[in-house]
Amino acid sequence: MMVANKFVFLHLHKSGGTFVNQMIASCIPYARQVGYHFPYKELPRSFARLPVVGTVRNPWDYYVSWYHFQLQMDHPHPLFMCVSKGNTLDFEQTILNLVSISKDDELFNDFQQKLPDNYQRNGINLTKECFEPHRASEFGFYSFLYNRLYQGASEPIIIKMEQLRDGLTNLVEQLQLQPHARINAFLQDAPKINTSKHQKYQSYYSNKLKECIASADGELIEQHSYMF
Repeated sequence: MMVANKFVFLHLHKSGGTFVNQMIASCIPYARQVGYHFPYKELPRSFARLPVVGTVRNPWDYYVSWYHFQLQMDHPHPLFMCVSKGNTLDFEQTILNLVSISKDDELFNDFQQKLPDNYQRNGINLTKECFEPHRASEFGFYSFLYNRLYQGASEPIIIKMEQLRDGLTNLVEQLQLQPHARINAFLQDAPKINTSKHQKYQSYYSNKLKECIASADGELIEQHSYMF
């Protein structure tokens, strides 16, 4: 969570947030971080008057990016190790486990026990307590992260990751952000950040997994007009 003078930015996991954080930190004076991947409910009340800005990503793309990002790491996140059974499962079975973790008590409990009691400064930054509402949920994992992050925010400005630079350029105009020239120069020249290497996301999906995501994350997909 980043607080600037004219808005609050909420960082949704693997959805372009690192790029936005870097833009804010590099270009906007007096901006500061208030917690890592903090949801809106953790925003100090003194900033509640500010508009909320966030991002979203096509869920089918998110799961591919998340999986391959974990494969690149020397020490993958405990969530990946749980749903991939210690990196012994392929993409499809790993993501099926991730999407359905709310309905699998053994997997859910295994991951929850590995979570800290308090917020940290790395990874997804979930605690045992904040993961508990996902138990027996009908939502997919990405939808859980999305709903948790933005719950309580009034009419947040959500920018699609697929249109991130254009969306941020429009935000500069909408909120009259300054220094205008420095921000626009960053948006034109800064490279992508925190990416993972993989093929086009569509190539990783069977019909079964495609339909599983369409069902589990269907509300978010419909809300933001995503298609496979």
